[in-house]
Amino acid sequence: MVGAVGRDDDGRRYVRALRERGVNTGGVTQLEGSPTGAAVMFVDDCGENLIVVDAGVNAALSSTWVRAQVLDRLTPLTVVQLEVPLAALEALVATMRKDELLVFNPAPMACESNELEHILQCGNVIVPNRTELGSLARRREPQTMDEVDECVVAPASSARSW
Repeated sequence: MVGAVGRDDDGRRYVRALRERGVNTGGVTQLEGSPTGAAVMFVDDCGENLIVVDAGVNAALSSTWVRAQVLDRLTPLTVVQLEVPLAALEALVATMRKDELLVFNPAPMACESNELEHILQCGNVIVPNRTELGSLARRREPQTMDEVDECVVAPASSARSW
């Protein structure tokens, strides 16, 4: 695993829990200045969720750190999401071999879809939720399966090139 936690109780607890589950945490750095990132999920009576993210030290994860860690840990499968700076993900993608698989969850999507173009082109599997799917397809958030289908099969010229 490559990432960042704060020098706080949560960070120490997360790293310990990962190690206890057999995860190699050698690529996890502890940073000063901000707490460990956190997310809280709320679910309304209709089953819709709202996720509130505080990036914490994830926002400080540098492309230099990621590049150095990833070069030493080439794996057949990499899973990424947008709770870290886009530059850190770009650094990761730049180090990947052609035979590696990339699973990309574009959440939380706080950037324009065109800023993700390179990562989307490298992604073997893209796992957006409805909000991100609408943004990637440059359409409104789909509310029905037909609208989801329209987002997924939208012509490249009007929606996407991935």
